Amino acid sequence: MIWKDPTVELPKENTDVLVYTDEDNMKVARLCKGKWNTYQQIIGWYPLPKDKPTITKKGKRKKNE
Repeated sequence: MIWKDPTVELPKENTDVLVYTDEDNMKVARLCKGKWNTYQQIIGWYPLPKDKPTITKKGKRKKNE
């Protein structure tokens, strides 16, 4: 996984992305009108996966195919 530099490339507006902050945290954030919806400084971001894991009948996660 290669983090995207927010000073070089920004995500689409109003799209949730995974961000890494200056406080050594990862969280989900979004860009709204050119500003991040967090007080923490964003030092990298990465798109969230489009699909989610599926759950089998036994409650174990199954890989999406």
